[in-house]
Amino acid sequence: MLISTNCFKDLPSTFENKEKNKEYKDEGYNPYVNNNGSLLGFKGKDYLILGSDTRLSVGYSILSRDSPKIFKITEKSYLASSGMYADIIALQKNLKIRVDLYKSANHYEPSIECLAQLLSVTLYGRRFFPYYTFNCLAGVNDDGEMKMYGYDAIGSYDELEYLSNGSGKELITPVLDSLLKYPDSKLDLETGKRLALTAINA
Repeated sequence: MLISTNCFKDLPSTFENKEKNKEYKDEGYNPYVNNNGSLLGFKGKDYLILGSDTRLSVGYSILSRDSPKIFKITEKSYLASSGMYADIIALQKNLKIRVDLYKSANHYEPSIECLAQLLSVTLYGRRFFPYYTFNCLAGVNDDGEMKMYGYDAIGSYDELEYLSNGSGKELITPVLDSLLKYPDSKLDLETGKRLALTAINA
């Protein structure tokens, strides 16, 4: 039996279907926006530095030059975040509420180790619709030891000696690597301040 190929001439080609699907996907709803920004943290001889810029931008548009990315969570701990600024604010408010509830129940603040686990659980709990934030938690524990933890968007974390996050990570990390990679490369406070300013301005 013979079939004429003319009966298929009006059907769209596979290539055309792919192009239409691509256009449809490109126009899909995206609930996230990256407001850029950079942060860094590192330990020195007897200090710990957290630094960030305060610029809030979308693409090439600067919306604000006074949007902090470092927040005090307890008397001994701070959270630094980059990514979507609305999610940054929502996350730090969530953590502060949880800390207040903990203080009400126990009459003292949670330690930095407890906060590190709490932040991880909070982020992982939103893994299917995550906070678009990349975080650094730093502080001093009950024994006076300085602790710093780096996180991805869904709660995986590790204790680190130095880190950087945000849109300037690719420029900041090599600077920190060159000066802080080895255990004996602890800097004094004044040198650490200059390093933080130089790396952020890079």
